[in-house]
Amino acid sequence: MKNHLTLLCLVALILVTLGCRAQKINETAITFLVDATDQSVFNAIESDYNQNLNTFFTNTGIGTIGFGQRLTIRMGAIDESDQLSLQSRSIALTDKRVSRKEAERQRNPRPLLEMINSELSRCKQLSEKTMSSSPVIDVTLKVFREMNTEAREIVVICTDGLENSNYANFYKKIPSTEQAMEKLISKIDPILLAEAKEQIALTDPEVVVVLKPNDKAKKTLELKKFYDEFFRKLGVNTIRFIDSLNNNPHLS
Repeated sequence: MKNHLTLLCLVALILVTLGCRAQKINETAITFLVDATDQSVFNAIESDYNQNLNTFFTNTGIGTIGFGQRLTIRMGAIDESDQLSLQSRSIALTDKRVSRKEAERQRNPRPLLEMINSELSRCKQLSEKTMSSSPVIDVTLKVFREMNTEAREIVVICTDGLENSNYANFYKKIPSTEQAMEKLISKIDPILLAEAKEQIALTDPEVVVVLKPNDKAKKTLELKKFYDEFFRKLGVNTIRFIDSLNNNPHLS
């Protein structure tokens, strides 16, 4: 009898321990897209990151994680290749039994900041090249397609918004009618479009467009109107426009 009680206590202890370790982790994933197709625009983006990234994390409450939380940051460039290449780093606090010192080590954002700085350097090198196109839409759709349906997804697009591809040339004209919008959408790869929409429906991402001015085409209001309508057509419900990471996008 005594042996049975000992065995039951041992089983109970194991189950409690496994329960603690198997607790669901709530993940927030942020994808930063950096427009490297125009050097002057990239310089403004780089300055914004260097000066205001910490403020962005503070304003959104994203930078601090607690027990049972994971923060993943992905980052990549928009360049003329229209290919999506993302670097990714995560920090997580998964076990509440660790010491305070160990918890601070696990939630230390240093690996995230190192990755961001590394990607900014890569984007800077890209921006120094002369590029013939700026596929903002295509690269953004590929980000949507890669989202994690188990995480809270936030997409931050730092760009002048001036699409210049086989879809449209915003330097000449920004689609401003329903017909023009549908014509642009009809040029998108239907498989990419369908997959992006499917992931948006499953994930309900929050999109922040950090819109930087471009002296070659001052069309801020037109660009905001276009991207707001375009993202809503894809199924995005939360869209925020800011001109600096210092501004609070008021995410949920």
